Amino acid sequence: MEEKTTTAPPESFRVVLASVTNLLYPVDIDLIHYLFSKYGEIEKIVTFSKSPTMYQALIQFQSPDQARHALMNLHSRNIYDGCNTLQIQPSRLNELVVKNNTQKSWDYTVQSGGPSGSAGATGDLPP
Repeated sequence: MEEKTTTAPPESFRVVLASVTNLLYPVDIDLIHYLFSKYGEIEKIVTFSKSPTMYQALIQFQSPDQARHALMNLHSRNIYDGCNTLQIQPSRLNELVVKNNTQKSWDYTVQSGGPSGSAGATGDLPP
């Protein structure tokens, strides 16, 4: 995997782990960036799927306040009406390491934009 294993105390986390369950619609790195960038500046994202029924992403924010804001606003929310439920928790990782920008991982501090894909779902999330 492409993340560093340094740990951070829970009160100062900048990285959150987002798990998307109850998947009815596809999720990709662009959608994750779209949803989470409303709560702060995203530096890096690493995504992975442990099973066909769960999509996960590690999202690194510029500051702990931004990461906390995203967690408080997105935890237990649906990306789409009635499905694609977000479960957010602080990560023990302090820094993500992205070796190459791909469809599964992106370092926005090196290259802005992203791999481009979907983005545009709102479900029951606030504007």
